Amino acid sequence: IYFRDYLQEEGKFNEAVSRGEILYYKEGLLATLVVKKAPEGYIFLRTNGKADASTDQDLDDLHLIGHLPMILHPNPKKVLSIGLGSGITLGSIAQHDVDTIDAVEIEPAMVEAARKFGEFNHSVLDNQKVHVRIADARSYVRNTNKKYDVISSQPSNLWVRGNANLFTSDFFNDARKSLNEGGLMLQWVPFYGYSESDFKTTLATFASAFPYVTVWTPVVAHDVLLVGSATPQKFDFRAVDEKVRSAKIQADLESAAIKDANILLAHYLFDQDQLKLLVGNSSLNTDDRPILEYSSAFSLYKDTIGENLSQIIKMKGDVQAHFTNTDLADQGEIERAKKAVDLIIAAKLKTTSGRLEEAASDFEQALRILPKVLTKKELTKLYFELARKSYEANDFVKTSFYFEKSVENYPNAQVYLNLASIYLSQNRLSKAQDALVRAKDLEPANNRINDIEMKINEKKLGR
Repeated sequence: IYFRDYLQEEGKFNEAVSRGEILYYKEGLLATLVVKKAPEGYIFLRTNGKADASTDQDLDDLHLIGHLPMILHPNPKKVLSIGLGSGITLGSIAQHDVDTIDAVEIEPAMVEAARKFGEFNHSVLDNQKVHVRIADARSYVRNTNKKYDVISSQPSNLWVRGNANLFTSDFFNDARKSLNEGGLMLQWVPFYGYSESDFKTTLATFASAFPYVTVWTPVVAHDVLLVGSATPQKFDFRAVDEKVRSAKIQADLESAAIKDANILLAHYLFDQDQLKLLVGNSSLNTDDRPILEYSSAFSLYKDTIGENLSQIIKMKGDVQAHFTNTDLADQGEIERAKKAVDLIIAAKLKTTSGRLEEAASDFEQALRILPKVLTKKELTKLYFELARKSYEANDFVKTSFYFEKSVENYPNAQVYLNLASIYLSQNRLSKAQDALVRAKDLEPANNRINDIEMKINEKKLGR
């Protein structure tokens, strides 16, 4: 079912499974895992065919899921991480001054899969402070006698069988009870392929267990990060700033352009007061009534990003209410960075409604303030889509313009081959040859190269 889109177009499935180099494959006890290196150079993990992590579009999100609660908590020493995956989030947690980290993972084969991401997860599985527990997270949290300063939970999407029980009020209450006084829990919640009703149910369920919640956006991904606690959330701005600026943390956050606390705070959305207004009287997901286990799959192939984002941006929170030791200069920098975050969110909304040129303009403005690597890649994809639409409209000048903008941002073999074809149709043989050479450098095994090269040679010979 998950590969439906690949099966609807002839040859697309074979192309999807054959591209890239297999780094790891294992039919585990509960899942079949594959780690591959894409021709573009990034690494990704698939669980039963579903992409669960990558060093491309997921990277900033995976880093922030680990770093955010560790940065906000004044002195986290004992940490629980739920879901191993690529180990990137676990690696981010381990960059902080901790005593011990327990990582709970239900699939034993995932440990070896995570090792293939060692370059990106700081080889975290070799860290003596990290203890991997092969166990069901529900059972572990309910039965453990340990108390933690921080819990960071990022299971897979809720429509995946069994994962919705990590989003019930019963589980969240167990997690709250496993926190030390002043402890924080971070919960990842997606809003792509997830109906507005189910999204609100998830938020309401988390808030039913945690009386105090702050909601954050990684911006580059289509999800929100909930930070819950049993006590009011008030953080020292200077202490947060010192952590964010540290070299070890910057090694992860630099690509997200989060260089100080001002920029981190710009990723804050709202707190429990606005959250209650947003969810209204939404149903709760409980062990006795696990509605998300059954409802979430119905939205799997639906484009729900726009409807959920439009609800999120209605809520306006005051980040200053949760921080002490800020001054006017800090507030000005926060507002400047917040403008960039708002522009990125606006661009995403405009993209969902087909206003692509306006979206591109918003992305461009945002990047002048916050040069996020993954936002630049998102803009690159938007340029590609604008080029495709221009081609369909027979506007080849715009087509080549947007393809050129695309590879200027992010070199890609497929785009260079598209450019070569466009230049060829315009008899710009030198430009076509240059684009072909760039494509060869990036992906020499691409099956389009020979065909385009033959056409260029025929044109040169006057055929």
